[in-house]
Amino acid sequence: MEVFTIADEMARWRGGWIAGLAASLAVSSAVGQEHRDAALTLRAGVDLVLVPVTLMDRRGALVTDMTQQHFSVLQDNAPQPIVSFSREDVPCTLAIVLDTSESMAHQLSLAKQATSEILANMEPEDEVLLAGVSDVPQIKAPLTGDAASVRGILPFLKPGGNTALIDGIYLALAQLRSAHNARKALLIVSDGMDNNSGHSKSALMRMAVEADVQIYTVSIGTPSRTAKPMVLREEREGLAFLSDLSAQTGGLNYSVEFPNQVGRVAHELGCALRDQYIIGYTAARDDSSRKWHKIQIKLDVPKINVYARNGYYSR
Repeated sequence: MEVFTIADEMARWRGGWIAGLAASLAVSSAVGQEHRDAALTLRAGVDLVLVPVTLMDRRGALVTDMTQQHFSVLQDNAPQPIVSFSREDVPCTLAIVLDTSESMAHQLSLAKQATSEILANMEPEDEVLLAGVSDVPQIKAPLTGDAASVRGILPFLKPGGNTALIDGIYLALAQLRSAHNARKALLIVSDGMDNNSGHSKSALMRMAVEADVQIYTVSIGTPSRTAKPMVLREEREGLAFLSDLSAQTGGLNYSVEFPNQVGRVAHELGCALRDQYIIGYTAARDDSSRKWHKIQIKLDVPKINVYARNGYYSR
């Protein structure tokens, strides 16, 4: 089996990062060439901003019957006119980061079950890759349309080693540059803890936002109630890290404590990966480099949760 390491990918990452950013902004082929051209303009002059949006009701069911009139957009707290609107159900390329480090030893069986169920919900047109995380992250299965073959790898993964989770996410994001589907997402199945990465959480958070890839997270296991205070703090920080990653990139965060929760989470996540609204608005050109612009997507219908990225950096 071909194996890639973080060192291999980071060398290629730096050289192709700008081109990868432009390519990743083609949110979906269904949006059409006009929107793809405008997405490239976003990085060049910040003319048109495209925001994928997921709506869910309080039961976790997707809401797919909203129209443009139900939405409003604010950038830096200023209202913005919506100039394009569509709802899409399109093929997806999903990079899965599965934590197999020693900290997951008691939860790995549940984590593999969740990953297997998610893979079982992939559609024939979807792509998937699997990265494993321990001392050094590795690509266990390169990009493929054969989700069943990736499921076949899971029983052979064993726990052990330290946790280079952040480096594993870097590695998976780099691999997404080779995706064939315009719609790209990343899924992390982990407890969120990290003790062996060379990159910081803050650097990863910024890179994840710039990559315009929605990150979905599944936190595994029941938090300890009798562990030492330092361990409890690390567990809380790990869970908060996963939640922040998904919130800032417009993905969803799930928690799985028991096997009977896996099916529901896998089904909801599979639906959310493909069925989204795409909202476009024009923003004034900004000559200041690397400035953060806050985005808020609002809905005028109560009791519906809105999931969308919360901003972007001007270039």
